[in-house]
Amino acid sequence: MRRGSVNRILLDQNVPYPIRTLFPDREVKTAYQMGWNALGNGELLRAAEAEDFAVMVTCDQNIRHQQNMATRRVGLVVLSTNNWNILRDRADDIRRSVEELAPNGYAYVECGLAPKRRRTGPELEM
Repeated sequence: MRRGSVNRILLDQNVPYPIRTLFPDREVKTAYQMGWNALGNGELLRAAEAEDFAVMVTCDQNIRHQQNMATRRVGLVVLSTNNWNILRDRADDIRRSVEELAPNGYAYVECGLAPKRRRTGPELEM
């Protein structure tokens, strides 16, 4: 696989489904669609390689530290959040990261984090 030859993209369980719309000319599948929703990270990467996925997109911040990507044939793009409203605003960065990823490459896309919700309610009243 050469840069720019990404044909099949796998979305991990934690990636919002609308991400698929960023790649209209590519085959995009979710781990759930493939029946892989119960697989751990290593098993998921092996399954993706066996099915010739070029890239897996995930929001799992720890996967890079858990897996040796140098031995993989599938590239990995990690997003900093799974909040679709934030990811939608970074669509160009996400698309570019996927399209330019080298074989077995790694890219982290810093999109920012969703604002924390303030807790309210009787449990906070004193």
